[in-house]
Amino acid sequence: MNDNKVSPLNFAEDFPPVSYDDWRRSVEAILHRESFEDALVSHTRDGIAMQPIYTNQPAASSVSSLLAPRALRSPLDIRQEYAGPSLDDTNRAIREDIKGGTTSVLLVLAQATRKGIALINSDDFLRLFDNVSLESVPIAMDAGAEFPRASELLTSLWDRFGFDCETVHGAVYADPIAALARDARHSFSIIESIERLSELCVESSSKYPHVTTIGIDTSVYNDSGVTDAQDLAFAIATAVEYLSAMLAKRMSIDEAAKQFVFRFSLGTQLFQSIAKVRAARLLWARVLELCGARLHDMTIHARTANRVLTTRDPHDNLLRNTACVFSAIVAGADVITSAPMNQAFEFPNSFSRRMARNTAIILDQEAHLNRVVDPAAGSGFLEQFTIDLAEKAWDFFQQVQQQGGMLESWQSGWIASQLNESREGQGTST
Repeated sequence: MNDNKVSPLNFAEDFPPVSYDDWRRSVEAILHRESFEDALVSHTRDGIAMQPIYTNQPAASSVSSLLAPRALRSPLDIRQEYAGPSLDDTNRAIREDIKGGTTSVLLVLAQATRKGIALINSDDFLRLFDNVSLESVPIAMDAGAEFPRASELLTSLWDRFGFDCETVHGAVYADPIAALARDARHSFSIIESIERLSELCVESSSKYPHVTTIGIDTSVYNDSGVTDAQDLAFAIATAVEYLSAMLAKRMSIDEAAKQFVFRFSLGTQLFQSIAKVRAARLLWARVLELCGARLHDMTIHARTANRVLTTRDPHDNLLRNTACVFSAIVAGADVITSAPMNQAFEFPNSFSRRMARNTAIILDQEAHLNRVVDPAAGSGFLEQFTIDLAEKAWDFFQQVQQQGGMLESWQSGWIASQLNESREGQGTST
């Protein structure tokens, strides 16, 4: 028997480490006359440089420490949207989805209110949830400018069933500036709406500690071709507008911050979508820090962007939606809406809704994407990209503030001009 032991291979000795500068010089020698930047560096629509290789720089490695720690989410909060076409059909869809794994409900009534259709009455609202276990299913409502009525419907529903105000969960998703941006012809006073919103936040905070009133929604800008940095800046600027109104009501900054849910539309470019959600947390933490808040947490509702869904081949939307939901989970979104594949051109049917919710369930419960608090941590590329995107968004946010804030910027036409420039100058790919 041969007792000689084979020495383990040591690749580190055969391949000594190479510094980034040495590697770059070698690459430039191969490129000859073509510059390194022209050959290998690309740029996002926000002008952020995408390098061919990244290292774990100290600045980039510090991003995760700035992000608010989040508990592992299991199961994932899958919040599906419902917009009609009838009470019975909506009730049937809600019951099917909850049985199949949906964990919360978002009624989108803003489209009806923009058309001048009155919100449903209390009895019809109750019919929507016939045979639905309301004790375990949080309800959210997006009624556009009619958010006071939406709040009344929700609270009357909870009162009717005798739910404990201290434990009930829900959301109103009020965002009057977004409602104005979506349809400027809609007749309501934006100043009065923001005033009523701040009053509603004070009332809700004191009575319903687990109910949020404000749902910052940038989908109206995203649908218009906004860049990621602009999308984030508009969200933060809108939130600051509402924060100021609540603080004027002598509401504490910590209580005011609890009233927000940020709803972001994500595209199919995985890394940009992941960085977008992570950058949003950095921006919001910075705002709350400047306001003197003790807690810097942020509730993010991520949904598949409308502009990535095709009408010609809906089965392609299965892949597009998967990419968006994957990005949302990896980035740590608190709530996720998975888009039915036919959503862009008709009301979703039983099959398309099943495929949508199962996409999120498989990524959550079979791919186990929710078992890591921040999967992007430690990636030199994603860490640096998050910082670069946050800095771009902060710069744009400051431009909005210099124009007088989100409301003034919209009314003056400045935001519309920025959207036109982004859409016409760089396209609407996402």
